Amino acid sequence: MIRKGCGCVLELSPVALTIVACAGEAPALDALATSAGGYACRIAPDELWLLGAPGDGRRLLERARAGVVATGGLAETQTDAWSVYAAAWPEAAELFARLAAVPLGPERPVFVQCELVHVAGKALALADRLYLLVPSPVGHQLEERILHGCRDLAPRRGPPVDFGAPAPGAA
Repeated sequence: MIRKGCGCVLELSPVALTIVACAGEAPALDALATSAGGYACRIAPDELWLLGAPGDGRRLLERARAGVVATGGLAETQTDAWSVYAAAWPEAAELFARLAAVPLGPERPVFVQCELVHVAGKALALADRLYLLVPSPVGHQLEERILHGCRDLAPRRGPPVDFGAPAPGAA
């Protein structure tokens, strides 16, 4: 489906962040989600990701390991395996509608696993930004498809941002 532009400018920024993947028993992951810090994203009943600012990697990994290793779980950094881009609302809503076949909905926060322009990916919608995560080997494809395939949204590459930093103009 081709949609007309929204009359806005889409700024797509690469994101620096830490990703700690945790595998283990659901109760240990549930406890970890509330105590480790970072932003918890449930991947599966036995898998949880913790997302944090770039400088939080060591702290998140240590807390994650302390929370799951005692029960036979595992926690490892996955930061280098993913490319992450962010776009601010309201432009991000139109962008996501074009990239993914699943509806995002108005609720925030929300985390979804989906196909993003024919690539398995993930999306995290927070109050001020939409974060798109794809495997690093195809990160450039996502960016190119957005910058060239959504020309009517006047896309441009924005400056790199850190995960968790407020978007420009956000309260």
